[in-house]
This record gives sequence, structure tokens and C-alpha cells, in this order.
Amino acid sequence: MTRLSPDEQAPVLAAVGAAIDALGGGFTVRYVTMAVTAERTAGPGVCGQADAPRRTQG
Repeated sequence: MTRLSPDEQAPVLAAVGAAIDALGGGFTVRYVTMAVTAERTAGPGVCGQADAPRRTQG
């Protein structure tokens, strides 16, 4: 549907709406939402490189 232009979407959405109305006007969709969080701890850095102090020349 997202690849259709608004003019192409309109008749499809109208037909879907009419079909839903003919079946009582509503439907139930079951879904689950999951949230995942993480905390970075000391350990390997990006790409497996160890986090090490940087040395400066001086």
C-alpha cells in the first residue's frame, strides 16, 4: 500500500472500509508490544576492541 499513490490508495481503502462495514463495522487485532533496554557495562568496546586509556604524546 505504501508504494501506491494517494489516487491509487483511495479505491482500495474505500473497498476495505466497505467490507469492514458489511461485517459489522469493526474488528479486533491482537498484538504484543515489547520494549527492551540495555545498559552498557565495562568490557569490550565497539567491534570487540577493549576499552583502554588513550595515550598522548608529550
